[in-house]
Amino acid sequence: MMYYSIPVGFNTIADLRHLAIVATATYIGGPAALTATLFICIGRLLLFGINAQAIVGAIFMILVGLGCALLSHLSWSRLPKLMIMNVFALGIIFCPLMINLKNLDDVLHVYPLQFFISMVGGCLLYLIAESINTSNELLLRLEHTSYTDHLTNLSNRRQLEFSLEEELPQARQRHEHLSVLVLDIDHFKEVNDTYGHAAGDAVLRQLGQILMEKCRPNDVVTRSGGGRIHRAFAELCFSTSATHS
Repeated sequence: MMYYSIPVGFNTIADLRHLAIVATATYIGGPAALTATLFICIGRLLLFGINAQAIVGAIFMILVGLGCALLSHLSWSRLPKLMIMNVFALGIIFCPLMINLKNLDDVLHVYPLQFFISMVGGCLLYLIAESINTSNELLLRLEHTSYTDHLTNLSNRRQLEFSLEEELPQARQRHEHLSVLVLDIDHFKEVNDTYGHAAGDAVLRQLGQILMEKCRPNDVVTRSGGGRIHRAFAELCFSTSATHS
């Protein structure tokens, strides 16, 4: 963003570096925005040298970072928050341009173009970030679904196999044991036949909740379904905490 900038005077440039701070504050938060501000200020000094104009620009960019960090706490949706931060940053940026150029006509020669490009760039940034954010959310949801039983919200057989493949080699290296507890509901088909499958599903969910409450945080509770009609149910409580032999 600094290399592809608009030269507006001796050692003075107009660019879109503030959008990195605005985006970081909008999607990650205040501390991340301040970190981004620090990197941008240091990068400006390293890329273009330390001079009065660069120092002035760095000082006002820090003000942009502080302001965006405060605005990030607003309870608004992301688009209005991003646009408000963008306008705020552009207002702050007007000050170092005036200080460095010392001529209002010179500032107004480039500032409207910078303002317009920044606002359009902010909208494009929002669209790109939202697309990435939506894709990441869908990916996490699919990943969760692939390892979770839809009825009980417990881990499924795939997650159990993954846990075994991960923990067994480590247990062998430590010469420790792993324990697996298998539970089955007796005559579960009679529950479905007598009270209906909705009642059977409620029983499965309640049992799964009880097992989750009674197990330790490092245990893995899974549901392994089987059978063609009666959906025979088994709960496997896989303890990843090893016990010495």
